[in-house]
Amino acid sequence: MQLLNRLQPIHKAALTSCSLMALGDVACQAISCKAARKPLHIDLARAGRFGIIGLTLHGPLFFKGFGWLDRQFGAAQTLKLALTKSLAGQVTLFPTYTTLVLLYASLLEGQGLQHGLDKVKHKIPNLFATGSVYW
Repeated sequence: MQLLNRLQPIHKAALTSCSLMALGDVACQAISCKAARKPLHIDLARAGRFGIIGLTLHGPLFFKGFGWLDRQFGAAQTLKLALTKSLAGQVTLFPTYTTLVLLYASLLEGQGLQHGLDKVKHKIPNLFATGSVYW
């Protein structure tokens, strides 16, 4: 625990994202198996890829990105400011992260850059629309 207290905030964010993304994927796989009434099978390589993405992309990018939003807009002390910051994140951080995670996942899966670019081309419009409605 003392080691965690000595870590820089960006490193804590990276480790937190790594843990949550890997464990979240394990939970998703378990739920999918149960819903399909199949025996429990966890693809540890897949969960590991999610962990790597959390450690090296999600944690650092959002740590820096939310810091940038705070510097641009300050603390969200009103509903209007909170909505403004949220919208700014939706048009800057969300597209950047989503594009990078599709490319990165493709590379980690051994599919290559062109496969990743094709995924971006075909999946981004729906992901942006869904993500915008969700957030």
